[in-house]
Amino acid sequence: MPQNTALRVTKNTVALFIGRASVGVFAFAFIVYAARFLGVDGFGKYALARGYFELFLSLSATGLSIIITREIAKRPSRASRYLNASVVLVTVLTLVASGILVILVHVFGYAPDTRAAIYLVCLALLPATMSLVFEAAFVAVEKAEYVTYGTVLESVLRTGLGLIALFMGHGLLALFVVLIFSRICMLLFYLAFLSRQVLKLHWCFDSAFLKQLVRGWRVFALENWLSNLFWSLDIIVLSFLHGELAVGLYAAAYKTLSLGSVVAVSYTTAIFPYMSRLFEESRDTFRRVTQGSLKYMLALVLPGVVTIAILADRIIVLLYTDEYTDSIPILRVLIWVLVLRFLNPFLSHILFARGQQRKSLQVAATSLAFYAPICLWFTPWWGGVGTAWSLLLAACVAFCLYFVFVFWGEGAMRTLVAFGRTALAAVSLGAFLLVLRDIHLIPLLVSAGMLYVLLLLILRVPSSSDLELFRGLQ
Repeated sequence: MPQNTALRVTKNTVALFIGRASVGVFAFAFIVYAARFLGVDGFGKYALARGYFELFLSLSATGLSIIITREIAKRPSRASRYLNASVVLVTVLTLVASGILVILVHVFGYAPDTRAAIYLVCLALLPATMSLVFEAAFVAVEKAEYVTYGTVLESVLRTGLGLIALFMGHGLLALFVVLIFSRICMLLFYLAFLSRQVLKLHWCFDSAFLKQLVRGWRVFALENWLSNLFWSLDIIVLSFLHGELAVGLYAAAYKTLSLGSVVAVSYTTAIFPYMSRLFEESRDTFRRVTQGSLKYMLALVLPGVVTIAILADRIIVLLYTDEYTDSIPILRVLIWVLVLRFLNPFLSHILFARGQQRKSLQVAATSLAFYAPICLWFTPWWGGVGTAWSLLLAACVAFCLYFVFVFWGEGAMRTLVAFGRTALAAVSLGAFLLVLRDIHLIPLLVSAGMLYVLLLLILRVPSSSDLELFRGLQ
């Protein structure tokens, strides 16, 4: 990786990480407080409405964001045309999504306050989808610091006003009024800075270009829709079969994972424009960058996963109180999904950078087809634990398919050996934690972290070529 490019990737990764980490910290602190304040049933209603918001936000904009990032990174001069067409497209998609959401609310027969919260979600979708489009433009021109500013602004407003609303005795609906306000502020911030500081935009409607964008977007959209349904079907099925109380217990465990994926999402988003160019310029460097990235993603996530799996009982009670003890077995299963949350999106973006989005579509379709029946089978019998097992098994199927498409015949054995060394270090760490799990939490975690780093060095997970790459960043 050339030095200036590596520095840009590092800068954008750090910028996105700071923004998303700040959002993650604020959001997680708010989730813990809201879960305690609202109780399991009230928190389940909040988590369900937020789950619908995140799902339909992704359905309306994320697939489009990928193609915007890739195409503007290749041809910055066409940024205005892409953004103009994208704003029109996401507006139409958001209106359709809101109509579908209203129908689903009535079909599933949710409680009146849950329905009202989801109606407010519909109002928050349009500013949120437009914000995602503008974030893609910032990332494409490697100005991710503006995404950091916008996400931190939105998070501070939403978390601060949400805490004030709860402290003053307001309930579920006030939190979604705050969501609408914070997303509008985020959109206005992006509009103010995008044209003034980053791109000289010219707003005009070009129907021919919109049709061209839709033709290129269709495969990305279908892949994105299937992928996001895959990651969101758990809460929807659980709410339909077991109600909002079960969602509250499941969401308490799931939200514990939220901070873990910040680094992976930030790195994947930041490096994607570079990967898109690199695949055309140097296939060998592209392979080295992708294999090295996956190795260190796994090395980063595994110690946290092993630690939380072993100490889940202490973590749930510490965060949410004894009211959420039924979340403990759910967390012990769900935490392993975090490994796939790191690896699968990056693998899919490797295919996007290669122009092989149809293969990613095949993975999304196959994994969803596997997931839906086992989720409908496991969830009625075992509730949240069954839902968690369904998601984990299906995510493993997706990983296997991605791995075959990305690495078959191109360094698959080398990558597996690197994964095996990291897994051996994690197993040793797990044995250490099992033996000493009852000692004080802070010294246990510190000593476990030092042991894990030592094991990685002994097993030679960091290689000499990685060290050369690191020196190139200096």
